[in-house]
Amino acid sequence: MDFLIWREAFKRDATTITANVEDFLYLARKSEIHAGLIVLHLGRLRRDDQVAWVEAALRWLDRHRLDMMNRVIEVSGETDANVSSYLLPMMV
Repeated sequence: MDFLIWREAFKRDATTITANVEDFLYLARKSEIHAGLIVLHLGRLRRDDQVAWVEAALRWLDRHRLDMMNRVIEVSGETDANVSSYLLPMMV
């Protein structure tokens, strides 16, 4: 199922947002090019907090204005959302 979501995002040139961190990082590493990935290390957050983390990632993107091509945005933390970004090289 993850592959189908990833493929559809590719077709639409859409950035994928997921809490399924490992599976989607694997798919991103296997892709020569992708429109970006936002991963949420949620732990035991409530749904409201999860939404707040997505909003934090979007605000971060708005501030930094980075090209999302082959980029990963990671959101993690105990209570507050910590956002980091890096380019993900393709796995060969």
